[in-house]
Amino acid sequence: MPYVEGEAGTAGTLVLHPGADGSYRIPGTVNGSPLTFLIEHNAPRTAISGSAAQEAGLQCEKPVRGGRPCAVTVHEIDFGNFELDDVVVDIVPAQPDDLRLGRNALRRLKVREAGGALHLSRK
Repeated sequence: MPYVEGEAGTAGTLVLHPGADGSYRIPGTVNGSPLTFLIEHNAPRTAISGSAAQEAGLQCEKPVRGGRPCAVTVHEIDFGNFELDDVVVDIVPAQPDDLRLGRNALRRLKVREAGGALHLSRK
């Protein structure tokens, strides 16, 4: 499923339009590694797939059993005109999306839905 491109607006605003499945996607980077992000502002935590974590050089500090996630701190997440530093991210081996941005990361931004689009801006 392709991502949906945002528009850079005034005052550092990013407007994302939903894809055919109703979700908001945008390209970004994790520690410089390019990934596709799913903006899921109702999810409590940010999560990255096992393969995307490996590409970004992220590793669990302790072995994890039973497919449970482990948490790591990501030093740099970039998308649109935003950079988020030191975000706690769960590595979820079987997650289908590269990276799901949840509330723990998005709380650093103003997030609102209006006019059938998702608006992100600096606080």
